Amino acid sequence: MTRLTGYWVRREGFTLVELLVVIAIIAILIGLLLPAVQSVRAAAARSSCANNLKQLGLACQMDYDTNGWLPPSRDLIGYPGELAELAGPSVIEPDGDEDLGASWVVYLFPFIEQQNVYNLWNLTVYPNGNSGSGNGFGVVYGDQPLAAVQVQIPILFCPSRRSSSTAPTLSISPGENPGGLGDYACCLGSTGIDLWDQGLGYPPTGAFVLGVNGKGRSFNEFKDGLSNTILIGDKQVPLGTFGQAPYDNCLFNGMNSGSWGRGLGPAYPLSQSIRENAWKYGSYHPGICQFLFADGSVHQLSTSLDPVILGYLADIADGNVVPNY
Repeated sequence: MTRLTGYWVRREGFTLVELLVVIAIIAILIGLLLPAVQSVRAAAARSSCANNLKQLGLACQMDYDTNGWLPPSRDLIGYPGELAELAGPSVIEPDGDEDLGASWVVYLFPFIEQQNVYNLWNLTVYPNGNSGSGNGFGVVYGDQPLAAVQVQIPILFCPSRRSSSTAPTLSISPGENPGGLGDYACCLGSTGIDLWDQGLGYPPTGAFVLGVNGKGRSFNEFKDGLSNTILIGDKQVPLGTFGQAPYDNCLFNGMNSGSWGRGLGPAYPLSQSIRENAWKYGSYHPGICQFLFADGSVHQLSTSLDPVILGYLADIADGNVVPNY
């Protein structure tokens, strides 16, 4: 009688069906986790951006404690008497005989650990016109050392948009020595100007104004309260225009109001798209734009916020009661 012995077969690996099932499960898990990962990354970028603004706010306060005023939006280095002309409504200005020096960012260098770079800038205004540069009463941007204007400072960049190493790392606009970039702009109020508007006859209304020798506004001028007044915020830089005029050339050049300043209010609502080509505040944070207030706090404002309320927050002394926003 023949006896059959039992046996078993050892299988190696998966069948095709099992492999497809495993791949499908992994794909589902990735699909579930990806939004969470993206949300965490976006939150981290917002937090880092807010921290940048807080550091700029601390720098503004230290500058104020040291000098007794905020930095100006930019410095006037033209002929004597130019500030009087630009600061009042009686003369049609600018009339082409003035030079403009460094922007507000340069005056914060000593307070954001950039004292060595600050020392490279010649910010002297010469009352007798002996500078040998421009109109003769100060050193214009084009005559500053390249090491001074080409510094790349990490806290000036919003991580949701780019870093200090994102190309281009310097401005690439024709007619300007390549200089450092940045993602934050000072507030020029609801009018969007930092000097008297001779055509319409009204003064600048924002926290930053044209000055001389680094002198800007006093906090005593902020009649609406420091907690109700915006200092600095995320500026709109349209996708694909990094380093290019008019919105993103050198942040330190006082001539570049398109780069270092922004208006905010009914005439300048918040940007709704990273592709919008406009002189506005705007960010790469979905649905919000972040702002530093004069009391040092940082707030996330919805991009759909009423522009009228934005104007109230942008002006230092309009007397309007700011509603709950």
